[in-house]
Amino acid sequence: YPDPAPDLARESPLFIVQHPARRPMEIAFESNAVLVYDPNGVRVRYSVNTESGSSGSPCFNEKWQWVALHHYGSEKRGFNQGVPVGKITSALPPALLAELSPENV
Repeated sequence: YPDPAPDLARESPLFIVQHPARRPMEIAFESNAVLVYDPNGVRVRYSVNTESGSSGSPCFNEKWQWVALHHYGSEKRGFNQGVPVGKITSALPPALLAELSPENV
């Protein structure tokens, strides 16, 4: 896990590694992807198009750092959404977080 969590700047690129409908891995990419980063750090919205069934896919920045976990998409609303990695790791119990440290993985 990244420590500290990487920043998500507005209009920054985003890569989403997905396996929609159990097909082989696909990478969705957008160069000006980040639309809105919730000031509370709970959600990030982006313009990367994903396919149905891609929830749970990792989102990476241009340095291939894990920045979010994709969980929602809406063609109708024109955005997709994920949970920032910092929000995920901050919710983990310290003992589990220690087990996931780079030294133990």
